Amino acid sequence: MSNGKILIAGAYGLAGRALYSAFRSHGLNVIAAGRSESKLKSLVQELGGEFRLLDAGAPDPEVLNGVDLLVNCVGPYLKYGQRMAEYAIQAGCHYIDIASEQEHYRRLQSLDARARSAGVLLLTGAGAYPGISGLMLKQLMEKHPTGDSAELFLAMGPNPPGEGIAQIVTGALEMVFPLEEKYQGRLRSIVPGSLIARSLPRPFGDVELLRWPQMEILDLAARSRIASIKTGLIHGSVEPISPLQVWLVKMIRPDRWNWSYQLVTRMARKMSVEGSTDTAVEGCLVLGRVHDGDGWHECTLRARNTEEATAALPTLLSKKIMAGGLADRGTRSPLDLISLDEWVALVETIGSVEWE
Repeated sequence: MSNGKILIAGAYGLAGRALYSAFRSHGLNVIAAGRSESKLKSLVQELGGEFRLLDAGAPDPEVLNGVDLLVNCVGPYLKYGQRMAEYAIQAGCHYIDIASEQEHYRRLQSLDARARSAGVLLLTGAGAYPGISGLMLKQLMEKHPTGDSAELFLAMGPNPPGEGIAQIVTGALEMVFPLEEKYQGRLRSIVPGSLIARSLPRPFGDVELLRWPQMEILDLAARSRIASIKTGLIHGSVEPISPLQVWLVKMIRPDRWNWSYQLVTRMARKMSVEGSTDTAVEGCLVLGRVHDGDGWHECTLRARNTEEATAALPTLLSKKIMAGGLADRGTRSPLDLISLDEWVALVETIGSVEWE
């Protein structure tokens, strides 16, 4: 399968384009896919390769003919993710995504038996955050095995105006479902959107991050006895989300009703255009922290380019799958499949790591 075919769904989005470019540069046999023929033509004219039309809302089984691996960059994952994973299972091809949503993680866990039966690997949370970030925090937790609490934060500049619409819609969809942190040894649901004050390494300094549980909490909580794990992020600038806003989203159920989903999407488009652009920050920073009797221990990952960082882990994993180097089947995460040495080598290609 070393020359097997990989299909990237959503190949002309921010992340999809980065993955398509990286896969091409690594000599992988990759096909671009998506709904917009004009955008696909523009992509392959610039970067080479071929494309196929694919509607994630109603995927055609014939599109995956001859495909060994489906890489899903179509968001929001709470709208399309499970359907695309089932699509891969039915076609008998492996699956990778870069999702962060806890509910998506739960849904793919529910597909584990079907994937095993089909001889398929379902790999979720395989980007930079989550993905590289969880591997970093796992190592920090192993370095300090008596730790009682852990934190994982993402800091980055804003998307270009008009981009990142799926990210905003994803946040609204996530509010409908349980968002869990580990606290005093157990997972508990929280109301997301409050602010966490922290001092981050340069160039961010003292900031307020949005308290937002992502899927690596669930993954790491099952692997560690550490009592508490929380995650948060700052993306350009953040505003707190009130409990009333969360309640309203739960009431209108954008995950269930098309009129509600379209309303949220229109609001997201407006927010993406009006978002903050008053920062010169490039790339992204991921900070992992573990607390024990000696205080806080930290690890900081600095990535030169956010999209490049997002593409790094899917590229490595896809190469391993194509080379037959992964025997795992069923639902997995990068924590199951990437060694410390592989993580260190990967990080060196996208930036640097500092341990304190």
